[in-house]
Amino acid sequence: MAKRKGISKRVRFEIFKRDLFTCRYCGKRPPDVLLGVDHVIPIAKGGGDEDDNLVTSCVVCNRGKSDVELGAVVPAIDELTRLAALQEVLERAVGSRQAVEVARIQATVEDDAAGLVAEWWESAFGSIAGFEPASVKRFLGRLGIDDLRHAINVTESRFPDLRAGSEWIAWKYFCGVCWGMIRDRENAHPDEGGRE
Repeated sequence: MAKRKGISKRVRFEIFKRDLFTCRYCGKRPPDVLLGVDHVIPIAKGGGDEDDNLVTSCVVCNRGKSDVELGAVVPAIDELTRLAALQEVLERAVGSRQAVEVARIQATVEDDAAGLVAEWWESAFGSIAGFEPASVKRFLGRLGIDDLRHAINVTESRFPDLRAGSEWIAWKYFCGVCWGMIRDRENAHPDEGGRE
């Protein structure tokens, strides 16, 4: 008869992580207890070493459970309360991760849009001297990308032959055009004004 290999350290660690380093029977955690991995369906009753047949168990509970199947062990009421609280914490963590991901995507979109506006600016004026990406991102929060394209076109028609060194004049004019569009929209829809 072949000798059983046992559960690897890596698998044990993954089971501990999944179960939040908490005994599934008594709810205790290190350093109060020494953790091990228990089989839901004991090896003696045909259970295997698959992840869904393994749970985190402290050594004391594991020895007390012996080869009884997990379904025959009823968690204590405070264990159910603790599990509900853990579920709530996990749901909040997932929500936080999603918010961070949305913010990261939004920042990427803003960077890409500001890069596109910079390309339009350079095409219109031959350089990006005077161009301020932070201002463009602020305008993008209140205007559409097409509005910024329009503001560049208006600025270009006002300064068709811009000399090197005077880019800041065109930039200030462009900003004025953008602020003018923002004011016009706020006056048209006063209940939406004042957003930052």
